[in-house]
Amino acid sequence: MLPIPLLLFATWLAYAGWIVMNFGKIRMKWVHRSRSQALRTGILSLISSAVIAFVGVYAIAQSGSSRLATPTTLQWIELDLLGLVFVHLQAYGMIVLMGLALVSPRPVGFSDSLIGEPTKADTASESSHV
Repeated sequence: MLPIPLLLFATWLAYAGWIVMNFGKIRMKWVHRSRSQALRTGILSLISSAVIAFVGVYAIAQSGSSRLATPTTLQWIELDLLGLVFVHLQAYGMIVLMGLALVSPRPVGFSDSLIGEPTKADTASESSHV
């Protein structure tokens, strides 16, 4: 039988994989919102996940007499749920922030073609220098 921490970790990884599979659906919710709102939400999601994780583990450690030396079944369930919340907020925040990068305005002269291929702006500036 696998140890409980390994099972918890596998649960968190499976949930993160499911979120990544739904990346497009989550990102589409943010396409029509303002960049500042998406930026605030993404950063707040990342920061709040860390705060919730630290406070949650501290609260679980303080509950009961075991102090996580030998966690009870209830404490393992609490840690699993806490980990799922952490993974959800981390993944959601990253998806929102990555969505900003995918729809950000492109600089003048930026080419979607292969790297190294000159753009119209590049060729115009080269011809003026000659």
